[in-house]
Amino acid sequence: MNAIYCKTCHEILYSYAQRHFNECSCGNCYIDTEGIRVGFKDKSKLVELELNTDFLFKNLILQHDNIDFSKMGKFIIKPTSNEKFYKQAIVNWEEFEPYFRQVVTKTKLDVFIEAKEKGLVQK
Repeated sequence: MNAIYCKTCHEILYSYAQRHFNECSCGNCYIDTEGIRVGFKDKSKLVELELNTDFLFKNLILQHDNIDFSKMGKFIIKPTSNEKFYKQAIVNWEEFEPYFRQVVTKTKLDVFIEAKEKGLVQK
């Protein structure tokens, strides 16, 4: 394992260097030190992933719309995410695919309702 997926905030986290700490937006999980150290509040909301690092770093710049550059080491899965990219980037794609499908098949209304429930949209 060198990456984790948070089922709550739909983020893939990876650590690309020693002492590179990366936490998901909802605070459920974190990854540190090149994926060696992982922490979580609820392990049932976590999926362990193995990334194809050669592919990932060769193609990272081409997928800039899926990367939070302010926190390098994070991919945010959203309804417009590029399935082809993730199929090549994630070695254990078959295990991750159901979680990916849950996000990309959402409608704009589903996304709005979810954001409203999380308090991200003002009334």
